[in-house]
Amino acid sequence: MDDLDDLLALAKARPVTPGDDLMARVLADAAAQQSPVRVRTRSPSGPTRWLQELLGGWPVLTGILAAGLSGVWIGVAPPAGVEGLAAVLVGTTQTVTFLPETDLTLFEEPTDG
Repeated sequence: MDDLDDLLALAKARPVTPGDDLMARVLADAAAQQSPVRVRTRSPSGPTRWLQELLGGWPVLTGILAAGLSGVWIGVAPPAGVEGLAAVLVGTTQTVTFLPETDLTLFEEPTDG
């Protein structure tokens, strides 16, 4: 253990500085790995600018849009589990007909069982 302490003390006594050519190669390699800086040339303007800044930009707005469309989809054509849960919670079911004058049996195939 004493040999290791002596070796580390000797290494600490003589600081090693890298050569200029090594530093130039390291810095050139680092510069090659960096991505270029993108400068935004146009900022949003108009009535949507305040909404973008308020909510956090386009990624947030697309998430809100996707959630809203999913809610509409589930509301118009709910899965059986959601429809059954709603019937249990509310106590009744409602049927909505969007085309009351249309005979939808025309679109059924006679082999449907």
